[in-house]
Amino acid sequence: MRLLFLDFLRRRWWLLAGLFAFATLQLAVGISMVVTPYALVVLIFDAQRGLFRAVRTLPVTRRAQSFTWWFLGVMLVPLLVTIANFLGAFLYQLNHSPLRVTAPGGLNPWLVAAGVTWVGFGYAALVFLVCVGLPTRVASTRLETIWQSVFGGLWGLTLSGPSLFMFILPTTVASIARWHWVLAAAVPFLVIASYLTAPEMTQRRMSPPKAALPDPNAAPEPTIGGDAGTPLLLKLLLFRPIGMLLFVVLAQMLVLRLFAGQLPTPDHFVFQQIAGIAVFIGSIGNEFVGMRSLRVLPIATARLAALLLTLPVASGLTSTLLVGALDFLYRVPLPTVTGFLAQFLSVSGFSALSVACTLHITSGWRIAVYGCFSALGVVAFNIADTHALPLALASCATFITAALLLIRGLRRSSAFYQPRRFAGINFSAPFTPQ
Repeated sequence: MRLLFLDFLRRRWWLLAGLFAFATLQLAVGISMVVTPYALVVLIFDAQRGLFRAVRTLPVTRRAQSFTWWFLGVMLVPLLVTIANFLGAFLYQLNHSPLRVTAPGGLNPWLVAAGVTWVGFGYAALVFLVCVGLPTRVASTRLETIWQSVFGGLWGLTLSGPSLFMFILPTTVASIARWHWVLAAAVPFLVIASYLTAPEMTQRRMSPPKAALPDPNAAPEPTIGGDAGTPLLLKLLLFRPIGMLLFVVLAQMLVLRLFAGQLPTPDHFVFQQIAGIAVFIGSIGNEFVGMRSLRVLPIATARLAALLLTLPVASGLTSTLLVGALDFLYRVPLPTVTGFLAQFLSVSGFSALSVACTLHITSGWRIAVYGCFSALGVVAFNIADTHALPLALASCATFITAALLLIRGLRRSSAFYQPRRFAGINFSAPFTPQ
């Protein structure tokens, strides 16, 4: 068990160091996000690569193996960031009010640090429980499809949910509500439940990926009809990412409505981050398609480039319509036609340029490119009303530049067709061990 623990530290030290630094800095500037589930994410990646199956043959008891994976996924990061949280609180108070417990503006850094630390344990345990229900094979029945869709949605929502805690956790003693005590009381039960389900999670992740089980009562599949080729690829590229964008944004608003008592106003950060989420989702479509397989098909280079750019365009259009619909519901003045065009072109342009740039990068550092362009999307959202025309023109030029770079890369770059792994996983083949 000790060797398994040390092996994880040796391979994932960069993740732990990054989470420690991020937790410290965010508390130092008065932000309270929960970063505890992300060690479990890379642990699941390791399980998909076959780590759990390889360890199964070692002279280590199943109980010890389950405890090790549970400790690494649930307890390691919360214990680590406990130090970071209180270090960040100390830096915040040192910078703002070294002689007072409560800093100017009413924020109590020690209360925020204690709340983030305590909730972090429970949230890591909650994500672990959701992980137990994640699929290990392709669905073969409608019930399995519903089950996998529910837990897949919960998994995506829990991974995007840490930013919500900065809006719902108390920042002063006076802001503590009754439901905060209920949330705090649920943490030990979530941790205990995650520990009790650790053997089940370990057993499920030990099983190799399986194909869908045949249904003896199913009707024979038709040999003609249905979507194929480019129409099928368009559906795979568009429907799921756009559905994910709508799901994440609407779920965040509902959670804020549930815990904060009211929907966020149009100047809230949730509105501002719509563009950032749209840029990110519009950029990552190339991670889930096999470029080498597409290249050998009888598709012209320009047509293939246009196919890859459909997701950035659809993401920009969806985010613009979503923001417009929310503005209409709040009865705030709608942007001008130029403003709408600037929002649409900025998200589409940054997403397209992100696709063109990241296809040239095969290492995991391309996640930094995704993050930079997503941040630019948030900036563009904030200036779309005041600088609509210059932003629209610049974004149009950005999109054209991205299209030209994409066509050139498809013709000349070998990096476009190399396996695209992150944390050891090739996302274009999620059920294939690497």
